[in-house]
Amino acid sequence: MKATGKVFILGAVVFSAILFSCGSDADNKGKEGENKTDSLAQADVELMNAGKNGIAGVYQLISERLGPTKETFVIDQTKDSVITCAKGTKLFIEANSLVLEDGSAPKEKVTVEVQEFYSKKDFFAAQLATVSNGVMLESGGMVNVSATSGSQKLELGSGKEMAVLFPRSGNADQKDVFYGSKDSVGNMNWDQNPSSVNNSVDTSATKKEKRMITVYNTLEWFGVIENAIVVDKPPFDNDLAKVIQNFANHFDDNFKPSKKLVKEGLQNGTDFHATLKFDKSGKVSSVKFKPGDAVLQEEISGYLKKMPKIEIPGKEDKLSKCEYDFHFGRRTSQKASQVEAKDLSPFRKKVLKEISNAEVEYYVLSSANLGWINCDKFYNTPGEKTNFFVNTQGAEDTRVFLLFNDIKSGMNGGIVGSGRFSFPNLPVGYAVKVIAISTENGNPKLATAETKVSTSGYELQEFKSFSMDKLDQELGLLK
Repeated sequence: MKATGKVFILGAVVFSAILFSCGSDADNKGKEGENKTDSLAQADVELMNAGKNGIAGVYQLISERLGPTKETFVIDQTKDSVITCAKGTKLFIEANSLVLEDGSAPKEKVTVEVQEFYSKKDFFAAQLATVSNGVMLESGGMVNVSATSGSQKLELGSGKEMAVLFPRSGNADQKDVFYGSKDSVGNMNWDQNPSSVNNSVDTSATKKEKRMITVYNTLEWFGVIENAIVVDKPPFDNDLAKVIQNFANHFDDNFKPSKKLVKEGLQNGTDFHATLKFDKSGKVSSVKFKPGDAVLQEEISGYLKKMPKIEIPGKEDKLSKCEYDFHFGRRTSQKASQVEAKDLSPFRKKVLKEISNAEVEYYVLSSANLGWINCDKFYNTPGEKTNFFVNTQGAEDTRVFLLFNDIKSGMNGGIVGSGRFSFPNLPVGYAVKVIAISTENGNPKLATAETKVSTSGYELQEFKSFSMDKLDQELGLLK
């Protein structure tokens, strides 16, 4: 029902383990949402109360108290509207492009609500990981956009687009639009396919978009294997984890998809899941796929079973007692070149006419959806990568978030054992800040550390009770 904002010639598969009132001639400067009048001291009382509801309750309060303010705008649905938000984001909404869920036009006034996320503090407060199906992203900003008419939700109509303009930060690197969705525990994932966030797609509106066509000339495969499901609960073993990662690296370096797989297995944006087991000899003994593409199952399963065996003397029993959870998803290649074409779609022409210097001062992205929208690029760096493990010494009901010092990127740690969290496929030697919060007996506690990504991981110590003011100060130190 909606249109994608880019034209992709060739995609790639991620092999990852996980596990936007007025008429067209004026900007609407929009008022900020309700002021946060309660003091942080009052929030501390609420913090203790939130702790009684576990870690989810604590992060809900953090998001409300320390997250960016929501802005509301009332627009005239019968005219093109340009919205300017507090942090610089601009939204171009075409006349009559917003509809009710049944496709009919709204009869009451239209209200658009926008929340902008540009700083690392924003990322942490909302737990916005910059990850696309397990692959690290560098963000140029994120927004969450919703629209209502009366009490009814609105969406973009069939074949309609919304332009989202993110301020450029001084560099001219290319960024693309990503659509976000959260899982049951609040972990954010970003995907370039709008259908990944449960919306159908009609690509007819963008078939004539030729201004920025991304040409991909290589098909890339990435692998991260992570001990995610444990049978009989053997103790976590760092040596075993390293050997498993080497196995994944071998897949990265050697697997070449057949033409059949490229043609048939990558035609849609479906995610694929599988569970992998090894026998005591170190060979892959089973690859169990959840419902997915038959070509993908046959080819990848066959290749994995033919890979060299894992040799880890004395730990064969541990190896065979673990299951390894895989999440397969499609993403675009990192090796891209931009092709300039003469023709512009009517929609893009309209955006560039209404917003002066748009392509100089902004990343101009076309979005097929409302909701979570990210201006990102895949972060690709040469050099060694590793599964970076953070040990919280068994702290229960804990979440760990990692932020890079020199990159606008962050991610949630995946639980791989009691108090142990994994951050897959990170560049070794990069400076990071680790922030962990737990609720010990309902009492919220905080632990932070400055460190570097290493193969040896990091022991996070000294969880202490904290105030919202203390957390606010800590987040204010982020670069």
